[in-house]
Amino acid sequence: MVRVLTAALLVVATPLSAQTSAAPPPAVAELRAVDSPAQNDMTYLQNARESGSYEVASSRLALQRSRNRQIKAFGQMMINHHTRSVAELARLQGTRGASLADGGSEPKAQMLDKLRSSARAEFDMNYVQGQLAAHEEALALHRIYAATGQNAALRQFAQRASALVQDHLSRARTLPRSPR
Repeated sequence: MVRVLTAALLVVATPLSAQTSAAPPPAVAELRAVDSPAQNDMTYLQNARESGSYEVASSRLALQRSRNRQIKAFGQMMINHHTRSVAELARLQGTRGASLADGGSEPKAQMLDKLRSSARAEFDMNYVQGQLAAHEEALALHRIYAATGQNAALRQFAQRASALVQDHLSRARTLPRSPR
């Protein structure tokens, strides 16, 4: 029942452009694959933390490498917002009495490597593409957990995060993709 509801929510929560791809983003697929509520909570916490950590790390690179004021301002906002979100997730994790594995996912590590190795002329385009992809994935993750999660505190966090991530995604869509 939960998997059927989750699959239906994924179709509703995912932008039309993303629905045409064959496989859901890794974090969403992982959340959909779990059976127990406790495992679902931990999977959500892990993926949400990895998402926030990616935003902070990639945006620190943007502050260092971009020459565009809009991108730098967006990057600083990402650092501020996602640092607070990751801290709140750590607090919520502590109330559950569980620990999360350290380290990020392979796709996020690859995205960071691509940014680190980008030529300056390509950096802004790669940063914006990474922000769009990461925020679309995070939005689906938060929306699904907000609708199907068992833990009330995590559901509330997911609801708040959904609104914030939707705002970030809207702003990211307006960012320039070439250096100025």
